[in-house]
Amino acid sequence: MPYVKTTDDLLAEARGGVAAPSANGLISPSELLSFADSDMRTELAQILIGTRSEYWLTDYTTPVVASQSTYRLPDRALGMGLRDVTVLDSGGREYNCTQIPADQRYLWSHGQSWGESGPFVFTFENGSVTLLPTPAQSSQWTLRMRYYAEPSTLDLLENCSAFSNTPPSPTQIALDDTVSPATGNNAVIDIIYGAGMHEVMFTERLVNSAVGTTIILQGDTPIVPEDVAGNDVSSLTHYVARLGRTPLPPIPMTLWPALVALTRRSYCEAIGDMRGMEAASAMYERKRAAALSLLQPRVDGEVRRPVPLFTPLRGGRYRGRGWAR
Repeated sequence: MPYVKTTDDLLAEARGGVAAPSANGLISPSELLSFADSDMRTELAQILIGTRSEYWLTDYTTPVVASQSTYRLPDRALGMGLRDVTVLDSGGREYNCTQIPADQRYLWSHGQSWGESGPFVFTFENGSVTLLPTPAQSSQWTLRMRYYAEPSTLDLLENCSAFSNTPPSPTQIALDDTVSPATGNNAVIDIIYGAGMHEVMFTERLVNSAVGTTIILQGDTPIVPEDVAGNDVSSLTHYVARLGRTPLPPIPMTLWPALVALTRRSYCEAIGDMRGMEAASAMYERKRAAALSLLQPRVDGEVRRPVPLFTPLRGGRYRGRGWAR
């Protein structure tokens, strides 16, 4: 069974390093955890995204609707940005969409249409992607947006509920202990995977009732017990958390020491301990350098090599104004 560190472990290690007793009255556990959360989604996010190794990468698909050119970005897209935009035809073949600046939109409004051979491009408009030219047909196209997901907000362990048994049914979860009030009756919950990057397995599930050690979900927001069992739930502890929250920092364990150092630095800054802050900053730089040496490359045996897109090796890619078949 892998050893998993929770937000309780993070608070204990951060306070221990700066000789800050948990009841010193200066910074509460929830306040300190908010500091850690802020550091995770800034400094650590910069490290993870900067490695270009697709950490936190996910995707969202939506049907392309005739006469509709604007589609909202996924709400949890980090920085409201995207990694890539593509479209899929009815046969599942995927094609790249080229981004153009907003001041060139007029170039794609002179009679072009979404034919079998393209063309199509996109531009941003506030919190949306605008496809150009405006789609004239919809049944054969699906829009796919790949993006780095905003990590779930760190939450105290006491606000979450743990389970290490396969759910008895799609609408029932058998917990290891009494349900937390935060994930009880009428709550909207996420289910967090208990190993690896601690991704969200199921999101926006509605709790119909919670009694003792049992959570009953509403019938229209079920889970898939087989998916949980397939992850060897007998040797893991998964968590039920409030929507958008997690008791397990969604980072590689390699970055754990860096997160602890950042949390110590934020604590010292908050209480005006400049010497402690300098020491924590120096520790963070050491832990950051060590983590980067382990995070890159993500696959040792597959060195990235540049391959030109528009060559015979890339048959089927976009060429000029049409699609090569």
